[in-house]
Amino acid sequence: MTVWYQYHRAIAGSVVRADGLPERAAAAGWAIWFYLYKAALPVGLCFVYPRWQTSASLVAFIPGLAAAGILLLAWRRRESWGRPVFFAFGYFVISLLPVLGFLNIYFMRYSLVADHWQYVAILGPIALGAAGLARFADVEMPRRACGSR
Repeated sequence: MTVWYQYHRAIAGSVVRADGLPERAAAAGWAIWFYLYKAALPVGLCFVYPRWQTSASLVAFIPGLAAAGILLLAWRRRESWGRPVFFAFGYFVISLLPVLGFLNIYFMRYSLVADHWQYVAILGPIALGAAGLARFADVEMPRRACGSR
């Protein structure tokens, strides 16, 4: 419904982004790390971030390749530490797919990122971090019956 609304009502034939698929793919890699950075260090949050200039230069693809590399490494190590990392980071990226810039969204006239677009996606890295802290702190929850002290 949202995609239909964006294309038929909000945008309705307007040009939101004139850049091509290579530029959008490069910007998507940057957006993934932008969202992780803002979640880990929420400083300088803004409702409308300045719109990035997209480029298809080789350097512009490094963040996206790094994200793909992490997913590939986690997949290869899935029998040990990689499974939770693959799931959490994969969930994060898949949840962000609709807002990474491959689809036109009216708001992208003004900014390619928005903090509220990551609310559902950030649950994966948060769960991974919480599980990691619990495991490395070796915290065991006491087993008590309800109401006992």
